[in-house]
Amino acid sequence: MRCFFYTRLIIFLLFINVWIAQPVAADTRYIIRGIEGEVLTNVEAFMPIFPEAKAIAKKSFQIKLKSQLQQALQALGYYSASIDISIEPTTAEPILSVLIIAGNRVQVQHFDWQILGEGKNEPDIKGVFSASALKLNSPLHHGLYEQLKQNLLDQGLSLGYLDAKFSQA
Repeated sequence: MRCFFYTRLIIFLLFINVWIAQPVAADTRYIIRGIEGEVLTNVEAFMPIFPEAKAIAKKSFQIKLKSQLQQALQALGYYSASIDISIEPTTAEPILSVLIIAGNRVQVQHFDWQILGEGKNEPDIKGVFSASALKLNSPLHHGLYEQLKQNLLDQGLSLGYLDAKFSQA
């Protein structure tokens, strides 16, 4: 009899645990309009896991979301994007509607790299620039920019320049 009681208690506790662990707003959906391709993929990567449905209507949530989406766009060179967030009520969970007008993408127009110190004449360090995917008159992509900086540091380290650093980014 006692074993039966404990078995039922364990099953009940497991049921409660599974019920409580369900995501609160798994049905909250969103629609992103106005962008496509790599930009859309990056914006979707920045979309948060949604809180309760009534929380998405709060201005604070929308301000934070707008800031996150601006970061996603800036990472690909879109600094003058316009983002409009609205809530489309439905019979179930509300739909978050995001309209993004990306604007003009910043183009790389000038490089001003200065290598100072003992490694300034190293051809292998200078070769990192030509091997980079970041080129003049191409769209600014912060991932490529950060990769170029890391490749420069890595090349410097491999040549024994242990104190290599950037003085301005």
